[in-house]
Amino acid sequence: MKKLRIYALIVAAGLLIASMSCKKDYLEIKPDQSLLVPASLEEMQALLNNAVIMNFGPGLHIISSDDLSIATAGNLSTLPATQRNSYLWAKDLFEGAASTD
Repeated sequence: MKKLRIYALIVAAGLLIASMSCKKDYLEIKPDQSLLVPASLEEMQALLNNAVIMNFGPGLHIISSDDLSIATAGNLSTLPATQRNSYLWAKDLFEGAASTD
């Protein structure tokens, strides 16, 4: 009789958990109704082809690594200040300016 009660409690707990879980359409609800979600292959390809946003990334990690070598000080002076500071491992890379890196 004790085993029957334990099994009944386990089944009741399982049903309670199953009834409280999220619904299938929960993830389909948009948090903001003004969001545009790409639906077709052409829309997704257009997103990937947007070079201004999608194909842009920080590059200071490459400049500050040993993968890049600048031979002369003259070539170093042609770099923008942020890149030059990154190459030289300066304490203040951005010199107080805003950066996307």
